[in-house]
Amino acid sequence: MRQRLTSLASRVFTIGRRPPAVVVRQVRVFLNRSRVAFSGYQPGAPLVLAYTFTLPAPRAVDDLEVLDRVFAMFNDHPLHAEDQQHTRAWYDSGLRSLSVGDVVALDDRSYGCASFGWHLDTALWSPRL
Repeated sequence: MRQRLTSLASRVFTIGRRPPAVVVRQVRVFLNRSRVAFSGYQPGAPLVLAYTFTLPAPRAVDDLEVLDRVFAMFNDHPLHAEDQQHTRAWYDSGLRSLSVGDVVALDDRSYGCASFGWHLDTALWSPRL
């Protein structure tokens, strides 16, 4: 049996067609129970773990894109078809929409939901679960 050697050009083409590397992110959503939660997250505010899940995402996706995706999921307008199951579970549990003052933890980083965007200060709050 003869082995067939492929040219370097065809090997480069094959390598270039690989699907992007995927990372799995641990996502935890904490609802702020403070009476002044809508003014933003304040250190020491009472937070309740509302939902946790893993989210496969391309390695090239940054935290802001994941945060916006999570925000859309828990405000009843998921961006991806596979996110619908999380949206359904969230609202079936009777949880309110994700809002200002709530915290989303991605792996070991945490972000506070602001009136516009996210507080990207990873020292904002450290999830210890």
